[in-house]
Amino acid sequence: MICDGCKLKFDLIHQTYYGDFCRECINGSDDRGRKLFDELLAEPVMSMPPLMKLEDFERMMLKFTLHYLRSMPDGEKQRLRGTLPMLLQPMKMVLHLKDLVVDQMPLNYVSSMNAEGRDRLFHGATYQFKRLVPDTVIIKALVDAGIADPKPGE
Repeated sequence: MICDGCKLKFDLIHQTYYGDFCRECINGSDDRGRKLFDELLAEPVMSMPPLMKLEDFERMMLKFTLHYLRSMPDGEKQRLRGTLPMLLQPMKMVLHLKDLVVDQMPLNYVSSMNAEGRDRLFHGATYQFKRLVPDTVIIKALVDAGIADPKPGE
């Protein structure tokens, strides 16, 4: 089997609502997570493939989130600590930011369905790409969502 989290092969399968995961991803390997975060933070924030599959978008949004949190002014971080401290955790913030971006994407690229009832506790929506999405569409969605600078190259 291939883990949906780390994309490595593994024998023991852990099936969840979100996919199949290895034991380390289920338990949250701090070393592997730190290594991935460091790798993503070393990359330019807006670097991405010209045409993106869903997996590319997921990786790019995690990278964007890490840079977003790192560059957040102290006053904004303090405000979040008092109101929504969970959003200071990258894996929680990325869910929020992805919802904002997917809402701005044209429907000919993405289909989404808002979560209802108890599912809203875990995520705002589920989505899938209908086809490859150009980087320009992603950048426009980031800007339209109000989370990226509209100036090119930044």
